[in-house]
Amino acid sequence: MESRLQTPWSALDQSTDDWRANVDSNQAMPGMFPVEYEPLMGQILEVHELPGTAFDETKENLSDMKILVEAQSTELRSLKPPKPPKPSKLSTKDSLKDSSKTRKDTKSYGGSSSTDIVIAVFGLTGTGKSSFISKLTGKDLQIGHGLQSCTSKIEEAQCKIGFCNVTLVDTPGFDDSNCNDTEILTLIASWMKESYDDRTRLTGIIYLQRISDNRMAGSSIKNLAMLRSLCGTKNLSHVIIATTMWDTVTPEQGAEREAELLSTGHFWGMMKSAGSMFRRYDNTRGGAMAMVDELLQMDSIVLQIQQEIAVQKKALGDTVAGQTVNSDLKRLEKEHKKDMEDIRKELTLAVEQKDDEMRKHLEAAEKKIAEQLKEVEESKTALRRPINRRAWYQQRWRCKGCSTKLFNDRGFSGKGKCSGCGLGQIFV
Repeated sequence: MESRLQTPWSALDQSTDDWRANVDSNQAMPGMFPVEYEPLMGQILEVHELPGTAFDETKENLSDMKILVEAQSTELRSLKPPKPPKPSKLSTKDSLKDSSKTRKDTKSYGGSSSTDIVIAVFGLTGTGKSSFISKLTGKDLQIGHGLQSCTSKIEEAQCKIGFCNVTLVDTPGFDDSNCNDTEILTLIASWMKESYDDRTRLTGIIYLQRISDNRMAGSSIKNLAMLRSLCGTKNLSHVIIATTMWDTVTPEQGAEREAELLSTGHFWGMMKSAGSMFRRYDNTRGGAMAMVDELLQMDSIVLQIQQEIAVQKKALGDTVAGQTVNSDLKRLEKEHKKDMEDIRKELTLAVEQKDDEMRKHLEAAEKKIAEQLKEVEESKTALRRPINRRAWYQQRWRCKGCSTKLFNDRGFSGKGKCSGCGLGQIFV
């Protein structure tokens, strides 16, 4: 039918008239009628012997056929295409199941089931955490060169490595000069909880430590203990201990210190037994890339602190890391109370002896210890509070005038009215 419609009906009418004229004049028929209608014309092969009325009937039949085909074509053109079926409505639970299937089917790079990789960077102040991240990402994080901490909050930086979108998380150390251990733990725990709630999983942790340190100070031992408490023993195989500042020591000195750290249980020995990796970082982008690439081959993990606060719904003080901080707080409280008792005895003696200079000195010391005891009590109270998801967005500020501490959003410019002295001060 389609091939026949390509021939105009006017041509059919004209061909029929010409054919009839040729038949009446006994002329030859070949080629006089379109090829498309030869089967139809086969019905009247002997039409030259029929009376003239036969031609009229044949033309009338063709006209009826024309009307029928045109009607069918009009009807077909008027039909609308069927509407696509509506998508089925899935419940939230079904959607989550479906999205989880999609994530499982995601093409992986290395051992990770996703192309979004998150790696946390831990270490003491001054070990080069911000510099390490800047080397990888090309982004200028605030880098310190003294004892003052530049990382008093959680900072994230992204980069592309191969097919992976890598997020590097810069964390403050537990020797921070602006925040106490409870505040640092609260910041880290709140970030960990939020990442878990958002279904973001860590792939690994890089812990930086200076090889130039002559000995393991108490702050270094405490940081390693907190790292183990945050990770849990089963996740220590996803931790890389990277030693920095090899250019400040001789190869022999560095190797000797490295061997001592590895052979001592409460230093690195315990972590080595649990599967942690140990690498020397040469302060180059290639060296940083090599360590990150090792972690890219691993599956993502759920840290012990995430399991405790996000799944088991524990208060921060009931977690292993929280208990470690709480034991330090109890020790500090005991020491401060003993110091307070000694100062008050000396103060009583100074008053009896009317030694005004000594009395003023002891009163200032008493006030300072009272502030320290108050801070310890506030820290113990903070450990009993539930974790705030957004706490890691906040930054610690201190009034230059009266040293009043302030938490404010990261958008805070550092200028404002102090709640302590009531004056407009610059916070640092």
